[in-house]
Amino acid sequence: MPGTSLQTRSLAHLNPFQPIPLVDDMGLGKTIQAIALIGTSKEWLIATPHRSTPTMIICPPRLITNWKSEISKHAQAGALQAKIYHGPTCNSLSEPNILKYNIIITS
Repeated sequence: MPGTSLQTRSLAHLNPFQPIPLVDDMGLGKTIQAIALIGTSKEWLIATPHRSTPTMIICPPRLITNWKSEISKHAQAGALQAKIYHGPTCNSLSEPNILKYNIIITS
């Protein structure tokens, strides 16, 4: 995933297994940083014997479809599977179904 020099340096300091607030100003690439970090942690988990669990993105309802769109736009095709868990779909996802996804987006 191409990024600016600043984004690349910022990503290098993030630990994919710790909760992290990304509090940059609007327009500085927080969404792209988060998608890159999720992709990086997925690659690490595949290389280890641990079971991979999804990353949960919690955002205001008005941004849910934006997150899904940005993941599709910036992640390599098919690399990250995202599922919206909001509204009527909340009751239809069981644990085995949730584990099919790398990212769960909710509010």
